[in-house]
Amino acid sequence: MSVLSTSVAGDWPLQLFRRASVAVPAYAKFLRSRDCDPALVVEAADFGRVPIMAKENYLRSASLTDLMWDGSPGGARLVASSSGSSGTPFYWPQDEESLREAVHLNTPLFDAFDCRARSTLCVISFFMGAHVAGISQFEAVLRLARRGYRLTAICPGIDIEENVRVLRDVAPHFDQTVVMGYPPLVKDVLTAACAAGVSLEPLGLRLVFSGESFSENWRDSVHRAARATDPLGSSLAIYGSADSGIIGVESPLTVYARRAAAQDPQLCEALFPGAGVLPALVEFDPRYRHIEDVQGDLVLSARSSLPLIRYRIGDAGRVLSMATLAKVMAQCGHAVPADLAGGSTGHFAALYGRKDVVCTFYAVNIYPDNVKEALERPDLVSEASGRFLLGKETAASGEQLLRLRVELAPGTAPSPPLQQRIDQAAGEALRSTNAEYRKLEEAMPGRRLLDVVTLPHGDPVFARTGKSRRVAP
Repeated sequence: MSVLSTSVAGDWPLQLFRRASVAVPAYAKFLRSRDCDPALVVEAADFGRVPIMAKENYLRSASLTDLMWDGSPGGARLVASSSGSSGTPFYWPQDEESLREAVHLNTPLFDAFDCRARSTLCVISFFMGAHVAGISQFEAVLRLARRGYRLTAICPGIDIEENVRVLRDVAPHFDQTVVMGYPPLVKDVLTAACAAGVSLEPLGLRLVFSGESFSENWRDSVHRAARATDPLGSSLAIYGSADSGIIGVESPLTVYARRAAAQDPQLCEALFPGAGVLPALVEFDPRYRHIEDVQGDLVLSARSSLPLIRYRIGDAGRVLSMATLAKVMAQCGHAVPADLAGGSTGHFAALYGRKDVVCTFYAVNIYPDNVKEALERPDLVSEASGRFLLGKETAASGEQLLRLRVELAPGTAPSPPLQQRIDQAAGEALRSTNAEYRKLEEAMPGRRLLDVVTLPHGDPVFARTGKSRRVAP
């Protein structure tokens, strides 16, 4: 089923399609190869007939310049690289319009943190190289500051010791501090700061995560580490990608709904049918991002130097309206609080996970989220860093093993009892979230399929060069 937000989004996706069909050389060729006549795409109802593009069938079949307006890089102001988590990195040019849009898309985060009224140090702990997250957030913070937000940026990147020094020496001079980074790295920074004797409670810490999903148990554990007390507003996540920058953001409303679903299996299945594990839930603004769910895949349209029109971004999920969210929650005995709904865009995307980051084991697709929740259980979250690596390996006997390497938290030493607890938790998570793996185990009684290896914090297997890799190449 395809969901179009035409009543709010207006006709900009259609206008983008018409312009690109003429002015983007690769897109004109793409449409011709699929017998799509742009003249027949007249109104919103016709948009669903526009062919879906993806990296494989569009982006990697043309030169970078042919994918851009007028076949020229002249309109680009920034070029960012994807992390390559699903394959070879790709380069994404952004123009002035997309940089301006990033400001609007960041605004809900800084409004939620009251950054117009409170002096705020933004500690940008994303990788500060060619990858998109760090440089784009830095740019957005500077532009918002010029619009009256009391924001000051500092960019320690992924250097944990430098982050700790910033929290110790700079953050105390501001009303509050927002730490922005990949979830495992933010946790590492907070743990290291506590170990170094930095008093975090006076800093008024707020946290912004991006790059991967996490459980509500994990959020609670990080709030405790940060001495943060608001379960709905102390941390918010960004759903973004190098492809288009920010796509959506969490709000106190989406965190409320997700936490309710985490506690109520009936609500979880009603809101996120077939998800298996608890999805991320974000709001998106249909003025800047057009999202459809097409047979369980999220399909995005966005303006940029390299325009995306019905682009399969690689995430499974669904789109919900405010009416649907409220109706489903009411049917399960939950209300949508009026104070949280005020100011909402009314448009939500649930992210079930990526389909292209997978470990195939005995023809069974094993996804990182199938084991991730095990390491975020309350009894393990303080002993595991959150980093892990899935891979298929061959034992000395010649039999295949699903190997799970797990990095332990700082100061936690590997031990047989801990490894046994992680092994048990990972096995339970796999069986409960992956029906194919469960059937595979049932078909091989007595055979050990999962092999867990615990490694000390900082092991070279978990290279800290940016976004964490979850599946071994």
